[in-house]
Amino acid sequence: MSVKDEIINQINQIDDSLVLDEILSLVKSKSNRETVYQFSEAERKSVEEGLADLDAGKFYTNEEANKLVAKWLSEQSVGLKGH
Repeated sequence: MSVKDEIINQINQIDDSLVLDEILSLVKSKSNRETVYQFSEAERKSVEEGLADLDAGKFYTNEEANKLVAKWLSEQSVGLKGH
C-alpha cells in the first residue's frame, strides 16, 4: 500500500469535522504554495527599510526584544491588577 493510499484510508476513518476541516486546509495550503506572493509597494518599502536598518546596526537581539516585550507587558498589566 502506498503512502497516499494509507493517508486516504486513515482519513476515511475520521468522523470529526474539525479534524477534517484542518486536513482540508492543509491540503489546500500545499497547492497554494505554488503561487508566488507579490509584495505591494508599501510592503516592499517596509522590507527595504528593515534591511537598511539591519545593515546600519539598528536592531534588537532576540533576548533584548523579549526583555522589552516583558517590560511593556508588565507596565500594561499594572492597571489590571486592581480589578
